[in-house]
Amino acid sequence: MQIDAPQQRQDARFKRKHSADRGGRSNRTAIQNPVSVANAAPVTARPFSRPAEALEVVPGLIITQHSGDGKANQYFLRGFNLDHGTDLAISVDDMPVNMRTHAHGQGYADLNFLIPELIGSVNIRKGPYFADEGDFSSVGSVHVGLLDNVNKTMASITAGSFGYRRILGITSTKLGDGTLLIAGEANTYNGPWDNPDSLRKLNGVMRYGQGTAEDGFSLTGMAYANKWNSTDQIPSRAIASGEIGLYGAFDPSDGGNSNRFSLSGRWAQTDEGGTSKKVSLQACRWRPKLACKPDMTISGST
Repeated sequence: MQIDAPQQRQDARFKRKHSADRGGRSNRTAIQNPVSVANAAPVTARPFSRPAEALEVVPGLIITQHSGDGKANQYFLRGFNLDHGTDLAISVDDMPVNMRTHAHGQGYADLNFLIPELIGSVNIRKGPYFADEGDFSSVGSVHVGLLDNVNKTMASITAGSFGYRRILGITSTKLGDGTLLIAGEANTYNGPWDNPDSLRKLNGVMRYGQGTAEDGFSLTGMAYANKWNSTDQIPSRAIASGEIGLYGAFDPSDGGNSNRFSLSGRWAQTDEGGTSKKVSLQACRWRPKLACKPDMTISGST
């Protein structure tokens, strides 16, 4: 894995341009002077069991999961437990992922809608705090850029242990003066639990773009739906007594149902002197419904 730190511009009249990494990635990003940039190669080459784990390309970032594969991940960076994203600002194609208000904590950042194969770059800034990054960047920020096109159509079917199944398809084609990219994903997983996760996830992305990051525009639509059972904490004494097994559960009704629909657009123009104008707009409807109810009367000795 290689993290490429940004270099100073040799000619002040022009903004630094990054080459296309995988497919026709135009490297659109709103962040200025990132600490480091990871292109697609080291990101997608990493093995991961959950979409957000692709971001572990960030040095020192650890991403774990509890309460099922539909809940936002648990993030750890620079010695901090960031809970579900409270102190780590995350965006995908300039669209903020952190939810400003959420019953599970402000800054809740659910990345399960991300299709890792569409990642074009990851721009990284580590804290302490950057005012231009917003309220949730106390420890750092991660900005994910998406591909604009792929070199060839991709289709895959993956099967694994514990009922893991994944179907993925990605294609792109020229349309007018730009490129239309379409991607879809379906995923199921039960896990090793006595009460199976019964994960059922659907993802879809449609993206149209013209030009480059400095002179062009893109319009992206995303749709995501996920339903799962939750694996939660259990007391060690219940396992020791044989009341339940190591992979057991007290409340099989725990789980969640999450839906996310978004539409985002970006436009940029740069003149010969290197002065740029950029506009980005987003609209998102996100309905995470969690029924994770840890019983603290039994979990005190976990």
